[in-house]
Amino acid sequence: KDKSYNEKGKQIDNIIMQWNSIQSAWEMMEEYSKMHGFEYERVAFLRTDAFYALPIDIFQVDKDTFDYNNRYAVIPAFARYPVNDRMMYGPYKAVKIWATERFQRIEHYIDSCETKGFGMHQERYIGNGILPAIREETGYEIVENVDICFYRTRAADTVLINDCSDPTGGAVRGIEEIDQVELVQDMIHRECLEVPLDSEGRFMELRCDESFMEEVSASKTESASKSAGSSTTSSTEKAKEVSLSKLGSDSMSGSSDNSSSGIGIEVFVLNGLLFALLVFFLFFKIKRRGGVQILIHYFLDGCAK
Repeated sequence: KDKSYNEKGKQIDNIIMQWNSIQSAWEMMEEYSKMHGFEYERVAFLRTDAFYALPIDIFQVDKDTFDYNNRYAVIPAFARYPVNDRMMYGPYKAVKIWATERFQRIEHYIDSCETKGFGMHQERYIGNGILPAIREETGYEIVENVDICFYRTRAADTVLINDCSDPTGGAVRGIEEIDQVELVQDMIHRECLEVPLDSEGRFMELRCDESFMEEVSASKTESASKSAGSSTTSSTEKAKEVSLSKLGSDSMSGSSDNSSSGIGIEVFVLNGLLFALLVFFLFFKIKRRGGVQILIHYFLDGCAK
């Protein structure tokens, strides 16, 4: 037996469960068609645990080429390790082998596999075992569509945002011109947070869970409040500095005003002395010439002059 069967962990279990789910879905489809009295001519197998960022037409082979004659089976062109095993659409007979004959062909594939230990490697098995069988036994050609893009999803509304753009496995055509994070956020009407899954930042996870984003939003609000608080403190300190500066300038101008006031007082005192002398003189004149009329005469005479 191939040593892949003895691999530790849940990887083999997950592969077996996936194959069983795909085959069960096919059987349900067959039951439905028999129940309603029709036969499928073209079939698409799409993952339910995926986020479809771009529209998919199951007749589309290339950007402007459509297979209305039903001659081609189509798989995605991204995430090729060495092929993408996550989706297929095409003629009924071609997709049937892809969906239902993995179990029955695995023993022969492992026996003929040149690289020992990789017999149960999912993508290698599809690329080197299942796809060649489709070509040889049905005559249908298999095409990789470079415009298909969808992201794997995980629990808690998580999206593996690098699926369509990882250059190692092949990138979707024109994907570098699209803001993928914004694309996802616009479709779900929710903000998401990018989280690296490795130290190099090659693989990123987009977390869009509402409760998680509420925590992030609360954290941002708290940070903004602290920032605003420090900004307010800084503004207050600046205001104090301005006030002190103004107070200092006011003190200087105040001393100048006081100096001016001192000059004014001196002038007022001088005028008062002159007025007192004038009153004394008038009083002396009035006393000599007698009567208030002389005082009035002096005022009128002074105004006239």
